[in-house]
Amino acid sequence: MKSRYLKIGLFLLMLLSLFSCNNSKKEIRVIVDKYYHSLKKGDLDQMLNLFSFDIKLSYDNLYQQNPELKTFTSDTLKIVGSSFDYEIEKVKIKDNKAVVTIKETGLDKEMLDKKIKELTSKESFIPSNNNDFEKAKKEFVDYQMNILSQAVKEVKEKKSSATTLTLEKEKSGWVITTKNLLRVNPKDEI
Repeated sequence: MKSRYLKIGLFLLMLLSLFSCNNSKKEIRVIVDKYYHSLKKGDLDQMLNLFSFDIKLSYDNLYQQNPELKTFTSDTLKIVGSSFDYEIEKVKIKDNKAVVTIKETGLDKEMLDKKIKELTSKESFIPSNNNDFEKAKKEFVDYQMNILSQAVKEVKEKKSSATTLTLEKEKSGWVITTKNLLRVNPKDEI
């Protein structure tokens, strides 16, 4: 009789464990989807809310000190994000760490760089007023955004590559960690 209860208990424990793992995988997939959605929209605030507290704090401080950088980064992500897609291929969880393998498909970076160089050689930047540094700085940013937008429209070649996102489970839930900031060769080791 005891062995029967023991078997039932072990079976229930196994089911609970499987449910918990699948629930965590769904939760992680939602976070990765939010991350890429915010990247494509250029929504840095939403994106940074998905990171661990130390990363979020560092970037919040950086962007408070340099709001133009935040605007430039957001605008760049919007332009490049329009030609970018992703697919979650695998989620591996061990204890409080997870590694998500993702297939990213976007414009061929070499072709995009080549097109940007071609466009900048045809259309040089000349400020409208050499005596107004702030105005010239804004004009230069606008020039860069226009070149990037035009290059993204003209380049048709796409490439796919594999990358990983590493997440850790904190008290508040799963968060993206600092390992992602380096973007080295993907490894799905935990």
